[in-house]
Amino acid sequence: RSWIDEELENCMVEWDEAKGMANKSDCTTDWQTYRKLRNHVTKITLMIFLSLARLANVSMTCQQQTLILHIQV
Repeated sequence: RSWIDEELENCMVEWDEAKGMANKSDCTTDWQTYRKLRNHVTKITLMIFLSLARLANVSMTCQQQTLILHIQV
C-alpha cells in the first residue's frame, strides 16, 4: 500500500495497540482512547482517498464529496 505514509502507519500501530489494551482492561478510558484513534485514522484515510481520487480524476457523487469534505483531521 504505497499510499500509506509513515505518519498514518504509526497511527495505525498506535490504534491497534490501544484496541488490545482496551480489550484487555475493559476500561472506559481505554475504549475512549481506542475510539479516538480509530476515528483519527479513518479521517486521515478518507482525506488520502479524496486526494488520490482527485489526482486520478475519479468522479464521485455529490454525497460522497460532501461526506469527505466535512471531515476535519
